[in-house]
Amino acid sequence: MLIKLITFIALISIRPAFSQEEIVTFKNLINLSQTKIENVLPIVNQKNGDISFFFVDAKNVYGCKLDSNFAISQKVSSKRKRESIKN
Repeated sequence: MLIKLITFIALISIRPAFSQEEIVTFKNLINLSQTKIENVLPIVNQKNGDISFFFVDAKNVYGCKLDSNFAISQKVSSKRKRESIKN
């Protein structure tokens, strides 16, 4: 019983060592609409370390490109055309 208790305490004390840590933060400069974000797509360029994020909501797609130092280098927004359905 004592060995199980010591093992349990050891496992609990080691757990914070494996937690995630914040590397960098940046301000989101993309004008997101009031609709809910449906999906976020990250794309990593293995050659130069650039990271792109695409945020998809019901009406628009927004993207930002981060360089290897996590600084925003480019932004893009794509307006989706409204679909007109004619009967």
